[in-house]
Amino acid sequence: DNDLAIDSDSDTVHHYNGVVWQPVQAKELQRAKARILIDSEIAYSPASVKNAVDAMKLSLPQMEAPARHLIGFRNGVFDSRAGVFRPHDKSDWLLIASEVDFCHAAAGETLESHAPNFWRWLQHSTAKNGKKADRLLAALFMVLANRYDWQLFLEVTGPGGSGKSVMAEICTMLAGKGNTVSASMAALENPRERALVVGYSLIILPDMTRYAGDGAGIKAITGGDRVSIDPKH
Repeated sequence: DNDLAIDSDSDTVHHYNGVVWQPVQAKELQRAKARILIDSEIAYSPASVKNAVDAMKLSLPQMEAPARHLIGFRNGVFDSRAGVFRPHDKSDWLLIASEVDFCHAAAGETLESHAPNFWRWLQHSTAKNGKKADRLLAALFMVLANRYDWQLFLEVTGPGGSGKSVMAEICTMLAGKGNTVSASMAALENPRERALVVGYSLIILPDMTRYAGDGAGIKAITGGDRVSIDPKH
């Protein structure tokens, strides 16, 4: 149904699921092709299946880069430039979307009255400091809108029970579990380990210990520069 496209950089086939374009591994494509041949009672070999999949890739349209001003939700897309919410469209080329539904604000809606549990956590974790609360809300927006172009890392510190893990869970919910990966600062500097974070929009570095390094790789990532990766297998 024209729901397949290919990323020209990685040569990875993606499938549109009605919300986002999801990568499909080559082995999964080969298994799907084999099932078609088996159901049709046609003899095949591993080489013929692989060649058929490679030939299919040549006919697929190339994916475009997703627009920076679009924020994907489960039930549609919010255009932050136009300020409107609309249904999903495959031509948006979205790779990530939040796993929550977007709903328009009710009349007189406030966090305190309409999100009491979140409001209590926000007041607890910021010790009822309005400026800290504004910074925390800005950080959550950065995760939701995938604003990596702000070139910022979020460092969350505090004693046990102050709400750090809750914030990580909220960030994971906003970005989507499928778009979140756990790593370390050292992994972001190592081309081999850096390959593990490719394709994810949110990288969480839990319980960081002391880190010493020049941070060249980390600065390149946040600066939007191209960085080398060394994918194993």
